[in-house]
Order: sequence, then structure tokens, then C-alpha cells
Amino acid sequence: IDLFKIGGGKNAAEEMGVPFLGAIPIDREIVKDGDEGKPFILNHADSNAAKAFDKIVKNIRKAIEG
Repeated sequence: IDLFKIGGGKNAAEEMGVPFLGAIPIDREIVKDGDEGKPFILNHADSNAAKAFDKIVKNIRKAIEG
């Protein structure tokens, strides 16, 4: 579900002149794994949320490495 308005983060990044790194879909397993101290991205690598995390990390690396 779209719990929050779509595009707000991207619009804010554009207004502030900073790169938009990506969006992560809501997944209850993120909360569960976080509360248990487990790395979500390793335990649910095939989920849409894990793929979004991975894409954001890649975007950060690109920004840092130039």
C-alpha cells in the first residue's frame, strides 16, 4: 500500500538541490528484523524492500566515488 504520499521525498530532494537516493517500500519484516537485531537485507534478499535498499546503497556509492 502507499501509506504516504508518493513523490514527496524526490520533490524535497530536488527543491534542496540534493540527489534523491531512492524509496523503500513498507515491509513489516524490516521492523521485525530490526527489533531482533537481524539484517533485513540479508534475510530477505529477494524482497522488493531489500532490492530498494541495495539500489540506494549503490546510489550512495556512486555519489561518494564520483
